[in-house]
Amino acid sequence: MREPCPNLRRKRWPEILTNCLAFLDRFSAEAEASKWTATELFGVHPEVGAARVDCCGALILSAGTGAASVSGSMIRYENGATFYRVPVPRWVVPIWRFGR
Repeated sequence: MREPCPNLRRKRWPEILTNCLAFLDRFSAEAEASKWTATELFGVHPEVGAARVDCCGALILSAGTGAASVSGSMIRYENGATFYRVPVPRWVVPIWRFGR
């Protein structure tokens, strides 16, 4: 349960991971139908991890708050915040590929 990349708050990582898994259970069909990519959802900068928020995916930026809805243009979180879909740089990696 250690954080997989730098600049994730250690106390937040278990919540983020739990919410990532819950997102897949609850919204994977909607995300796939809307063509959300792994980097759009789980992306981090390949060298500095979560320090570059402009490279972080929607679920990494959630700060441990679960998703409430998914559409082709946004993900709304349970706390009312919204992540609007923006182009992700091609060099961003899914968090599980950080450091490889």
